[in-house]
Amino acid sequence: MGSLGVPQPTSYSTSQGIVAMMLIFQLMYVATIGPLYYTIQAETPSTRLRDKTVRLGATVNIVTIFVVSFTLPYLLDKPGANLQSKVGFIYGSVCFAALVWGYLFLPEMKNRSLEELEDMFAARLPPRKFGSYEAETNGVGAVVSNFERRESQDAIVAKLRAQAESSEIGRDDGSRA
Repeated sequence: MGSLGVPQPTSYSTSQGIVAMMLIFQLMYVATIGPLYYTIQAETPSTRLRDKTVRLGATVNIVTIFVVSFTLPYLLDKPGANLQSKVGFIYGSVCFAALVWGYLFLPEMKNRSLEELEDMFAARLPPRKFGSYEAETNGVGAVVSNFERRESQDAIVAKLRAQAESSEIGRDDGSRA
């Protein structure tokens, strides 16, 4: 978007390209990290730090939204910086920095239980290596993950699964957990 606004005067087709880039940015945000904010914020931190991390994350989110909403009109129009579409260079570089941060510091949580994540944090595993980490087979995290996935033949998981299923079958009122 920023590079489309560099040549002056701006033609009609260039203006259409700028609008298209704005729409693509919004679509990519809504389809990727945007709606995952609350899930990541709630599941990523260790249990001991979860409350403080959620509060800090919510505060940073609100402050960031305020700063962008407050500064954008001044960056776009004439009384301020009058950058017009070149403001894309600023926000594009921030997005690129966020992409690098996400790759380096955001752990892979796919098919992991909260207990398994807690084990990985306790082992001081770098977030980039969470995806390839093999949990201890007898660790709490692995047992809970296997129980949730219902894939394990482990004796402890089988016992927990049997207890859970028998408690569901014993209910005659039709309500299940």
